[in-house]
Amino acid sequence: LTAPLVLLAGNLTAKSQLRKVCEKHSAVASVPAYADDQRSLPNFVREFFQEHNKMISPDAVYFLSQHLGVDRGVTRQELTKILIFVGEKATVELDDVQASSASESGFFLDDLLYAVFDGKMADVEKLYQLAIENAAQPSIIIQQLSKQALRIHAVKVLVDNGTPVEKAILVTGGPLFWKVGDRFKQQARSWSLSQLLQIIEKLTAATKKSRTNLGVETAQCHRALLTVAAMSPLRRR
Repeated sequence: LTAPLVLLAGNLTAKSQLRKVCEKHSAVASVPAYADDQRSLPNFVREFFQEHNKMISPDAVYFLSQHLGVDRGVTRQELTKILIFVGEKATVELDDVQASSASESGFFLDDLLYAVFDGKMADVEKLYQLAIENAAQPSIIIQQLSKQALRIHAVKVLVDNGTPVEKAILVTGGPLFWKVGDRFKQQARSWSLSQLLQIIEKLTAATKKSRTNLGVETAQCHRALLTVAAMSPLRRR
């Protein structure tokens, strides 16, 4: 008996031996899959709801594009939750998106992410426990935390080179949700580039460690959140 074998890999460069083998072997088909980013997400969100005969407001699109991850499958699942939540409504509004996330206690982790970079240890403990109790995946939390660190770093680089912070934010991923705009700007001004690079390295290491030992994924995520929060320059203010 024979059966197809599917290999799922992360980002493989052109020099990757696995990629070369798959591309050259006559019995293997190599199919690229590209992670979503701040450019592709808004279009995918709009197209998803159009396919289901619904409109979605610009505010709701921006909010979703800032909070959804890079995994298209997970994104589709979360958009389906919103679709079910709004029912027969013709247009999905920002309030619908926020209410849906609250009802699912799910994938919008702004409060936790901003508490981490603000160095609010007590809030981090409370919000992380709440997230886990409501079935938030530690891997998704780490993914979103990494995404936040990378964007703060990108904005910081531009600001340090003379770009106004508002313009830097637009260039690196579009406008922020208005409720978190001031907090993000404060974080971008306060964190140093060297600190952010350390954080990105620590989060990368935490992700790798959790993948090799899934039984301790929750503990690894918890430790990573507290490590980042403890390093926050805003903690002392």
